[in-house]
Amino acid sequence: MIRVSLISFARMDKCAPQPPMIARKKAYTAARARTDTVAYAERLKGQGRSVTEFGDPNLIALQGGVVIITQRIKACWEVLG
Repeated sequence: MIRVSLISFARMDKCAPQPPMIARKKAYTAARARTDTVAYAERLKGQGRSVTEFGDPNLIALQGGVVIITQRIKACWEVLG
């Protein structure tokens, strides 16, 4: 199971409701792919593929998702998007 934590998000007044949803999808994609979302998007583009091929509505290929890796205990690594 992949745990995704949105670490930080800010929006201006009167901002549309979509940005928080997109931010969560970027975090999820970065954690799932274990790479920043811009690198993930470039890899897909180079392969002639699209995120829709994976059948996961939470994947998104937009710049902005960053991978943060923390070590909780020696044998366990956690990837945060």
